[in-house]
Amino acid sequence: MISVITPTIAGREDLLQECVASVSAAGLQHLVGSDPQHLGPAVIRNRLLESVRTPWVVFLDDDDLLYPQYQRIVEKRFKDADVIYTAWDLTGGEEPKPRPFDADLLRRGNYIPVTACVRTEAIRSVGGFPEDWVLEDHGLWIRLLDAGYRFTYVPVIGWVYRRQPGSRTEAA
Repeated sequence: MISVITPTIAGREDLLQECVASVSAAGLQHLVGSDPQHLGPAVIRNRLLESVRTPWVVFLDDDDLLYPQYQRIVEKRFKDADVIYTAWDLTGGEEPKPRPFDADLLRRGNYIPVTACVRTEAIRSVGGFPEDWVLEDHGLWIRLLDAGYRFTYVPVIGWVYRRQPGSRTEAA
């Protein structure tokens, strides 16, 4: 029902191992792609998306973790949403904090992390992640919003957002 996509780079093997273990504990299919040429996570996510055969896909960075109950949390919203994001536990920072969906606020800035459950046909219909955005997840959310796809926030903690020093999110 759900596939998980994770891009990774060299030097993050310990983080990736924990990430992979968390996806396994959640009982989900996991596609991992390395980026030895430093093409960027959008390129790797788009390449991995080509192999997805499930109706839903979750994007999980290699330093983040899913909780075992993640699928049970999001599947309750499959009928009425195309993008489902849950609350999260945050380590390594104070922001971002989970908040309910607001289209106007999303257009002004990204407050939805990449770890969201997206209808596979929806992401494919908008061409996947834009590869020319610094924060490609924000670019994807705008593409999906402009195409009329439905977003929903579930105020239940489904994953762990482990912010790392010097991350692209911090720099943007």
